[in-house]
Amino acid sequence: MRIFRFTAGMAVGYVLGTRAGREKYDQIVAGARKFAGQPAVVDAQAKVKDMVDAGTQAVTAKVGDVADTLTEKVTPARAKSPAAASTGSVAGSVAPRSIS
Repeated sequence: MRIFRFTAGMAVGYVLGTRAGREKYDQIVAGARKFAGQPAVVDAQAKVKDMVDAGTQAVTAKVGDVADTLTEKVTPARAKSPAAASTGSVAGSVAPRSIS
């Protein structure tokens, strides 16, 4: 991975800082496209994409589980039961005061 970063950095630096002109730039771009089109590179890209998708699904599922657990801890047990709803809440049992 370090070698790839180094090579990519060298290529970018060369392209940006070169005085060789458009012709050399076009050669580098053509080489990069040829490399990116090789079957081994395409297969590696597909494998990495599949791994990222699987990781994303795993993280999404884990976050959903944690959210459900936190919701259960935060929500009082009596608020979940139908009996608690029929007895009324504190806010619902307070009558408004009249101003006289």
